[in-house]
Amino acid sequence: MRVTNFSGRTDPVSHAAHPDFSGFGATKCRTRELGGVRGQHRHRFPAAALLLATGACGWVGDPEPADDNGIGADAAFHPDDGPPDAAPGADAVAAPDAAPDTRSTVISADDIVDTYLRMTAPSFNYGASDRMCVDATDDRKVLLRIDVSTIPAGAQVVAASLHLWTGLAASDGSADTFSAYPMLESWDEGNANAAPSTASYSERAAGTAWTAAGAGIGSRAGDAMGSFVPVAVDSELRIDLDPAVIQSWIEDEESNLGIAIVTASDDGACFDSTEFATAGKHPSLVVHWIP
Repeated sequence: MRVTNFSGRTDPVSHAAHPDFSGFGATKCRTRELGGVRGQHRHRFPAAALLLATGACGWVGDPEPADDNGIGADAAFHPDDGPPDAAPGADAVAAPDAAPDTRSTVISADDIVDTYLRMTAPSFNYGASDRMCVDATDDRKVLLRIDVSTIPAGAQVVAASLHLWTGLAASDGSADTFSAYPMLESWDEGNANAAPSTASYSERAAGTAWTAAGAGIGSRAGDAMGSFVPVAVDSELRIDLDPAVIQSWIEDEESNLGIAIVTASDDGACFDSTEFATAGKHPSLVVHWIP
């Protein structure tokens, strides 16, 4: 005999495992929830009923006599015979709603610009550096700007994560918290490597100072859009970001001024930039969205 469970799968029940099997009589089964009833109950099943069970039942009692149609209560039902006719008002298990059509977009280094700022070198730009560092000791901050225009207008963002790799040096990790903040002012990536240019700690573009030096609050938002702890070196980090911020970038491209990564810790960390030699360790953004 076989019984059909709620998944629609047909499971065999061995008679050898149930020596007291004697047909459809009174049964004592542990059933799944059906019509609000759950747990262990005693039932008497009519001849054409579909047995819904999570496991094997112990069968007790005597077979019931045949009904007026000549069908005995001990006549075995097999799911291959097709389902019995449902009685009016019978409980039904509704099919779940279809899952949303969630899509994913990976935005890679070709659509990302990055640099970092350093208070002890206030006129220097690091846009061409293959590493970028964050540290409260000399107020170093990483800046990234990610072009999300490949995500279509009208998309609803359900999740987003920034992916960074910590550097190879033993000091490139940290056990402290780092946070990402939306930028409020535009800035240049620059193409220098520890040489005078912009963006720098003093200027966000040539001849234009930050509202708050070094992309402080005022040049960036005061509320974080995500936080992380970069403990291990040479490891990929997944930083979950507030989907509402990414959504705002899609709806208003001009509002996308990038991200600043900041820490209050003197135990800083460094990350591979878009200029790093290994492409698989470049920053990226993964966005999950529905049309």
